[in-house]
Amino acid sequence: MKYASIEIMDVKAALELVGGDGDILKEVIGVFLEQDYPEQHKLLKDGIDKHNAQTVKVAAHSIKGAVSSFGSEALTTTALRLEEMGRNNDLMGAAAVLKELEQEVIQFTDIFAQYS
Repeated sequence: MKYASIEIMDVKAALELVGGDGDILKEVIGVFLEQDYPEQHKLLKDGIDKHNAQTVKVAAHSIKGAVSSFGSEALTTTALRLEEMGRNNDLMGAAAVLKELEQEVIQFTDIFAQYS
């Protein structure tokens, strides 16, 4: 499913990850949205606020890994940008990239809700 011509969620790719079982996919994405993302988002925000590049790198990497499994090109790319900012110890502009990530997660959540 595309949102403003960017791949937010590739349902086919996500289903392949779970052997075509839609119920498992719903559960996995639900855990990500309800538990994993909020925890990693808090770490990202804290890392940016405290200028802790290592925290930003690790939290962004965790998000990137999860969303790439769901076929979310947009979220994967944005999380990678944050990860690279952390890796390069350059958090200038990271708050703005975090806002992009937050908006993409909202779009992803909306699409997932329609799929569910």
